[in-house]
Amino acid sequence: MHLTVEHSFPQTREALWPWLVLPERMNAWSLARVESRAPGDDDRPEGVGALRTIRVLAAGQRVAQLEEVIIASDYPSRFAYRVVRGPLTLDEHDGAIELETRDGGTHLKWTVSAQIAPRILEPVIAFHLKRQLKESLRRLEQVAAPIDYAPPPARSFKILDDVSDRLYLDARATLEAQRALATSLKGDGKYWFSRLYVFVTEEQLRHARSTHVEAPEWVLRIIPAFHRYYVQNLDHWIAGDQERTEAHWRRTFAVMDRAGDNPRETMRGMLLGAKAHIEEDLPRAFADVYLAHFHERASFARFRADFLSMGTLFERASQRLLGELPAHWLPPGLSIANRMLTPRARDALLNQRYDIRHARREAFERAMRLSVWKTTIPPRSE
Repeated sequence: MHLTVEHSFPQTREALWPWLVLPERMNAWSLARVESRAPGDDDRPEGVGALRTIRVLAAGQRVAQLEEVIIASDYPSRFAYRVVRGPLTLDEHDGAIELETRDGGTHLKWTVSAQIAPRILEPVIAFHLKRQLKESLRRLEQVAAPIDYAPPPARSFKILDDVSDRLYLDARATLEAQRALATSLKGDGKYWFSRLYVFVTEEQLRHARSTHVEAPEWVLRIIPAFHRYYVQNLDHWIAGDQERTEAHWRRTFAVMDRAGDNPRETMRGMLLGAKAHIEEDLPRAFADVYLAHFHERASFARFRADFLSMGTLFERASQRLLGELPAHWLPPGLSIANRMLTPRARDALLNQRYDIRHARREAFERAMRLSVWKTTIPPRSE
């Protein structure tokens, strides 16, 4: 589904901007109800990385609830968001508002793209959504009086080509090390999780050079940071040094070593590996990278948008791994689910034992708290 709504306003872009981006102002004109969930960059509700809840109403009743992350906030020309949680029938919902000065006023273009399942519902949903947006913008023109507003600081995460190339080569070197490690573990219970790590890194590298990433430098820097925590623990375990193997990996590797050709134990080991990575390694790696390279350049929350946009690449990596696993290891009906369900619905079905999407989000928020703690804790006296 792809739709565009346009409207011309007598107000300037600068006057319209706060009404378009601040939740308390939006609720004066939007037919949907908007609530700020978590601030973004510069601790602002309209900053990149901010989370908002959108309640879609019909006849005064809520018919859907969405959660959005702000992915662009370029005052006073462009504001964009991505839905990160919503009905299981909805996938890849993005929206962008573009403002252009025209004839002393403002021309606004609001673009929405989404994937709906089943596809037969798309024309009906697009019709009602377009009608709601048009009515909301008509109401906006009536209420948008000038107000005091200080725009957020302008930030850019563009980096020099030679720096980008160096970081990409560093990440590629990490990938080659992971491939070699997985090959060396073939026939070992730890092989399949190492193979999953390879797929995740391959997807991250592709993602870092896509148009969906605002700060590719951040994505590239976290790849070796993830790997470092994992491989240090794996090296200690293989060397028989259980004392230096962290507890979450000690439990995981013990199950993997006992798994052999037992699919149930193999899957259990991979689940423990996912939990060890997401709940323990991920927050520390994120905090390490932020404090070393971004602490004085932006708020930690700014990277929430890029982080949440990586959710689909972990799903693709998992799907690639499922394609390599022995067919008799897989849950019954998986092939049917792959064909008939959206990725979000399929993951909800398969991840009933462990909600990976929720766990990853919690890990990001924990990383943010950890980075704050590390910058505020007083130094130890000698």
